[in-house]
Amino acid sequence: MIAHYLTNFSLGGVVLLAVIAASSSDISGPPTLRAGIPTANPSAYIGSSTAVGTPVAIALGIPLFIGLAQALG
Repeated sequence: MIAHYLTNFSLGGVVLLAVIAASSSDISGPPTLRAGIPTANPSAYIGSSTAVGTPVAIALGIPLFIGLAQALG
């Protein structure tokens, strides 16, 4: 809601900002693991990030963010 008041984003814009912020670990996680643990199997952490993180974000995260934006807006 701070983004809504500071930047005049619509509630939909705030939801999109929340989705992007919440999914940043799906994007930055695999390269971080690759740098931190060079001997790790890339298929394990890339696959788990995509296979687990994306459905959770779609099924739980987006409806949650929409509900919060509607409740607070």
